[in-house]
Amino acid sequence: MIILNNNLRYCRRKERNDLLIHSSVLGFAILFLIFAIYPLRPFIFAAIAFIIGKKNNEAIDLLRSSSVLMLGVNVFLTAIIFTFPFMLSAKLLKYNLSELISFKARKKTALPYILIALGFFAAGNVVTYITNIFFSMFGQTPQAPDFGAPKSVMELGFFILSGAIAPALFEEFAFRGIVLNALKKFGIWPAIIISSLLFALMHRNFEQIPFAFCAGIGLGVCYIKTNSIWPGVIAHFINNAFGITISSLGLPLAVMGLLNILFIVLMILAGVIGLSVYLVKHKTIFGFNDVPSCFLPITRVALIAVSPLMLLAIVLFLREAIGAL
Repeated sequence: MIILNNNLRYCRRKERNDLLIHSSVLGFAILFLIFAIYPLRPFIFAAIAFIIGKKNNEAIDLLRSSSVLMLGVNVFLTAIIFTFPFMLSAKLLKYNLSELISFKARKKTALPYILIALGFFAAGNVVTYITNIFFSMFGQTPQAPDFGAPKSVMELGFFILSGAIAPALFEEFAFRGIVLNALKKFGIWPAIIISSLLFALMHRNFEQIPFAFCAGIGLGVCYIKTNSIWPGVIAHFINNAFGITISSLGLPLAVMGLLNILFIVLMILAGVIGLSVYLVKHKTIFGFNDVPSCFLPITRVALIAVSPLMLLAIVLFLREAIGAL
C-alpha cells in the first residue's frame, strides 16, 4: 500500500510539473498577444516614415487617413503576434513544428467536419444572444469593436484580407495548431476547452467571447478529426467573410438582421447535415479516448489555467473585456 501511494504521489507530481511547464510556456505566448502591439507600433511608424521619407508624425497621419494602409498594417501585426511567440513556445517545449502541426488534410473528406464546425458557430450566436440578455438585466450592452465598413471594392478586398483571411489562417495556426496540439497529451477535451477559452478571451469583449468559445470547440473538434488546420481555416473564413461582406452592402439594419438570421439558420442546417453524416459512420458523438492520467479531466483543465503566466493572461483579458462594457 505504501509503495502504491508513493507511485501515485510521484505520478501526480510529475504530471503536475509537466502541466505547469506547458501552461507557463503557452502563457508567455498568450501574454505576447497583449503586450506586443506596444513595442511594435513605434517600429511600424518608423518604417512607414522611412519609406515615404517623412517624419514619424506625418507617417502617423498617413496611417490614420488611409484605411487600406491601416488594414495592411493589421495583417502584418496579425501575422507577427500569432506566429512568432507560438512557434517559439513550440521550440521551448521541444516540439518539432512538422510533428506538432499538420497542414495536410487526411485522404478522407473533411467536409462533414467543416459543416459541424459551422454548426458550432451557429450555437455561438445563440449563446451570445442569451449572454446579451443576461448583461441587459444589469444595464450593460456588450459591444464588439467597430472597424468600419469598406467604401470601395478595393477596400472590401483589404477588409476580407485583414478580417477574414489573416485571422482564419493565423489564429487557427496559433490556437488549434500550437495550443491545442501542445496540450492534447493531457487529454483531447482539456486541450479543446483550454484552447477555446483562450481563443475566446483573446477577443477581449463579451459580445464576441461567448461566440468565440463555442466556435473554438467546433474548430478544435474539426482539427482533431481531420488532423489539419485547413478545414478550420475554411470554416473560420466563411464566418468572418460573411460578416464583412454584409457590412459593406450598406443595407438597412432590419435587412441586415434578417440576413444574419438566415445565415445562422443555414449554419444550423450545415451542422445538422455534418453531424448526421458523422453519426452514420461513427455511431458515437465525438468520442475521444482519454489519455492515462493521475488527474480527472476537469482537474487538468484547472491546473493548466492557474499557472502564473496563464492566469495572468486570463486576468488581463477579462479586465479588458470588463473595461469594454
